[in-house]
Amino acid sequence: MKVELNRNIATPYLNLMRSIAMTQIPCIRPIAFSVGNSNLVTAGNTVMEDMIEFNNNLSSLKYRGNLSKDLEVVSLICNGVLKSSDLEKKGLSVCSDSDSELLHVLNNEIQVTVYFYCGTNTMNTQETKHTLEANSIGVNNNIIPMNANFSCIKKFAYSLVSTKAGKEEYEVTIETDNGMSEEEVWSFCKNFVTEC
Repeated sequence: MKVELNRNIATPYLNLMRSIAMTQIPCIRPIAFSVGNSNLVTAGNTVMEDMIEFNNNLSSLKYRGNLSKDLEVVSLICNGVLKSSDLEKKGLSVCSDSDSELLHVLNNEIQVTVYFYCGTNTMNTQETKHTLEANSIGVNNNIIPMNANFSCIKKFAYSLVSTKAGKEEYEVTIETDNGMSEEEVWSFCKNFVTEC
C-alpha cells in the first residue's frame, strides 16, 4: 500500500500508526483456563501436558470471531485429545493452517474451560483476575490466569519510495493474523488519531 505524507512528519507519523496498530486494534485472546482439578503446580495424573505447556499451546494460537460479549467462556468435555478446532464455538474461530493438538487426556474424560477476552494492548495475570471477577467469575486454584498480548499485527513495515516537493511516498506493508486488510488497519489507525 502506498502512502504520501508531509516530509517533516512522515517518520513520526508512521511510527505512531504502527504503535496504534500494535496496541489498539481489539482482538481475541485466551486469558484463563481450567483443566479438571489441575492447578499451575500439579496437572495430576489425568493429562499428559503440564499446565504451563497447555498455557503455551493456547497462547501460540491466534483467534478471531464475533464474540457476543467481551468475555466468552468455552467449556467442553475432552476425552482423548483436545484439538484447536474443538475451541471453535460461540462465534470463535482459530486462525491456523493445521488442527493443533493442545492437550492429551490419559484415562478418563475431563472438563476443559477456556476464557476468551476481546481486548487491546496487554493484560497480565493480575489484570486477568480482576477482569474475571468483574464478570462474576470467582478465581480459584483451578482457574489459571494467563498473560495476554492483544495484537493482531504480524508485520508493520514501511520504506521510502520517492521524495518530491516536500512530500514523501512510502510503501507500507501490514500483515495481520485476524484477516484485516492493510487498508482496514490503516483506516482504523487514522480514525483513532482523529478521535484523540
